[in-house]
Amino acid sequence: MRELSRFFFWGVLATMMGACCSKLREDEVLAIDRKVYTKSEFLSKVIESDFVKLDTSRRRVVVDELIRQEILVLEAEQRGIQRDSTIKVQIASLKDNLIVEKVIEEEVWAPLLSDSSLHLLYERLGREVGVNHIIVTFKGSPRNKSDRSEEKALAFISRIKQDIENKQISFRDAVRKYSDGPSATKGGFMGYLRWGQLFEPVQTVAFSLPLRRLSSPIKLDFGYHLIWITGIRMVELSPFEEEITKLKEFIRRGRGKEFEMALKRFESMLKRHYRVRFNGRTVSAIFNAVVRSHGEKKGALTAREIPHIDVNGIVCTADGEPYGVEWFKERVAFGGRITQSLILSERSLKLTLEHIFYRYLTILFAKETRDDEWHGHIERQGKRRKIIILRKEVVFQLAEENPDISSEKILIQSLVESYKIRINSKFISSYSTPQESL
Repeated sequence: MRELSRFFFWGVLATMMGACCSKLREDEVLAIDRKVYTKSEFLSKVIESDFVKLDTSRRRVVVDELIRQEILVLEAEQRGIQRDSTIKVQIASLKDNLIVEKVIEEEVWAPLLSDSSLHLLYERLGREVGVNHIIVTFKGSPRNKSDRSEEKALAFISRIKQDIENKQISFRDAVRKYSDGPSATKGGFMGYLRWGQLFEPVQTVAFSLPLRRLSSPIKLDFGYHLIWITGIRMVELSPFEEEITKLKEFIRRGRGKEFEMALKRFESMLKRHYRVRFNGRTVSAIFNAVVRSHGEKKGALTAREIPHIDVNGIVCTADGEPYGVEWFKERVAFGGRITQSLILSERSLKLTLEHIFYRYLTILFAKETRDDEWHGHIERQGKRRKIIILRKEVVFQLAEENPDISSEKILIQSLVESYKIRINSKFISSYSTPQESL
């Protein structure tokens, strides 16, 4: 363990002497203690095309930043930080997380933030729709008022729709006579609503229906719905160009459920592309085992129980390849925040398992569809994020060892000064690519 210098003058002097007095070979760029970085190693850590465009002073800034990063990594190795189980999980999941983030940004967010999508949202936000609905519940749905099966509920609400369209009964009378919803006493009126105030898929249907037109039956967890639009009111907005920032913020915050719907479409594409099939019997066995494992423990039942269950079987297949319970147990064990996912029912368990699996398929999809340059960018991002993780832990330990130093910047600078650094100044000032030197 190194002792931090309390006198920066002597540290700076030592660094200067190390840099000036002990020369490096022509093919070496810098050395930190006994670790020497050749030109090829150095250029693998910076973007060469950017580096060659900089003047000497800005190149030195790049080198100094790289030195700080490398010293943080060296110090983390010396302290055994990367052997800590929590840190290991964070670092192990970095690359996968970055791949998923970037694919979702490109495949889901980018289309949502396109000019055509923003214009569509602008048009939707420019009006309010008066929404009425009929709800027919079925056995197992919340607020169910009958013993009818899901199939009978669909047949029943389809007959209601037909009777209304054939003018055998008015929509208002059908609501009062048949609807199981709490708004039945008000003719099924939900109010005049703007985009973002309704649940999906009712919202999309309501904003696409013409005035006084009845929707087809819509299945939700709490029953089948028929939607009827009784009025449309216009909302005054600023010109489109002035609303673009607000429109993007609206989408990013998920207020209109655009991301949720787009993500479902992306996952459906993955499901079709890889021919995914989930085994309901194994999912049920996992759910029962998770409930037993949780027992009388305090707190909510979450996915963290899954690695501890004693169940075998195939959970799902993709392109005919089976993925068993053990595969999912391992993914949950190293899944970070996924371990906090609530398991309230067998359905919510399946959603959690699907989320795990579709993340995995997203990574496969990236391997199939992205080029080397794309993956190289991911590698560089991963290295930067790894350094952020290590930096945080190193600084935490340094702060505990040096309680009289409150500044993170001073702690890191003192650490840097405790290493012997040598720099090839000629390389910094004169390096050019072979093409440039011709």
